[in-house]
Amino acid sequence: MVKEAFQYTSKVSVIRDKIEYNAKSILSLMSSGAQKGDEIIIRAVGEDESEAVKGIMELIRNDFNE
Repeated sequence: MVKEAFQYTSKVSVIRDKIEYNAKSILSLMSSGAQKGDEIIIRAVGEDESEAVKGIMELIRNDFNE
């Protein structure tokens, strides 16, 4: 997810349990404790925000290309 988030200039975040984590930081995402099946919100703010959300959602839908 970090690799995907870095493709965009927008600020990209993952929100879990009302806490926002930087999607461009592996340490931040790991500290979220999110696991498969957890409900998260993807938020992007910036010039390419729509594309960023779509790209990350597609990655998730495809099980992170595994």
